[in-house]
Amino acid sequence: MAKIATVITNMFEDAEFTSPKGALEAAGHEL
Repeated sequence: MAKIATVITNMFEDAEFTSPKGALEAAGHEL
């Protein structure tokens, strides 16, 4: 599929990344 980059700052909480990350990986994308 696609390679996806994310920008995460120090104000980002883990839960705000792990849930979308899992869904994107399950769809076959590479993060």
